[in-house]
Amino acid sequence: TTFTTDEPVVLDLYVKNVVGAQALNPNIPCLGLGGGDETAGDPPAELTVKRLLEAGLGINVWTVNDPKTWEWCLKNKVPGIITDAPDLLRAWLKKRK
Repeated sequence: TTFTTDEPVVLDLYVKNVVGAQALNPNIPCLGLGGGDETAGDPPAELTVKRLLEAGLGINVWTVNDPKTWEWCLKNKVPGIITDAPDLLRAWLKKRK
């Protein structure tokens, strides 16, 4: 998925920065990507992925080298997985079919 626009878009890892940008100009679309600090108001990873997909943005996660995280990525509809172990990932995917 590719996201293109002629308008500015604010993307930030930290929700507090997105909230600040929206306060400065509420007309600019803003999206918090989630910096992993839920105590600071950053969303959990599942919500981050959902927001990115809803915004039409592509997602690649890296570096994912274990079946538990591969499963999480598939469950959350992550379209791109970067790994140091492509042969293992390919074999794992074949087993799942």
